[in-house]
Amino acid sequence: MPLPGARAAAQQAIKAASSSQAASGSTAEVDEDAVLRTRFLSLTSSSRGVPIMDRLAKRFFTFATAVERSDEDAAKELYTQLVKDCAAVAFQLEQMEAKAEVLEKESDATGDVRSTLARRAEATQAEIESLKSELSRARRKRRRLEEYEGVRRLIVKEPPRSHTSQELSKLAEEVKTLQDEHESLL
Repeated sequence: MPLPGARAAAQQAIKAASSSQAASGSTAEVDEDAVLRTRFLSLTSSSRGVPIMDRLAKRFFTFATAVERSDEDAAKELYTQLVKDCAAVAFQLEQMEAKAEVLEKESDATGDVRSTLARRAEATQAEIESLKSELSRARRKRRRLEEYEGVRRLIVKEPPRSHTSQELSKLAEEVKTLQDEHESLL
């Protein structure tokens, strides 16, 4: 048997939060889960140090004893106390269910965040691998360009081909002239 005001108290807390936000001009919606979490997770047992089930068991046995003794006034009083204790147990069970729901939602949210982070980490790792291969290609290209530049510098130090061709043709003429002279001397 649930405590009559338990659910109503939670709904009143939600309404109070909504009205305070509306009064302050806030356009954000009330986070019902946050209000419930605050409300139910902060409540404590009203058993004053005695575990509620132990107290309920003692009341039940005391009530049963009063019924067996046919003590009507004591039985009525113990009955009302027993009903209150049963309501308190029911209220605590509602609290536990609410806590379990909150924890399950938080667990789901945490799982979603973890999966999102895992996907981001995988995407980042793939991007890193892609950038590594791009860097490797860029280094190879740079090395080739440096080698080409070194070869170009060596080539620039040498005279142009047209000049070398002219010198070769002059030398070939001189050789031919010298061969002709050599043949004529023989």
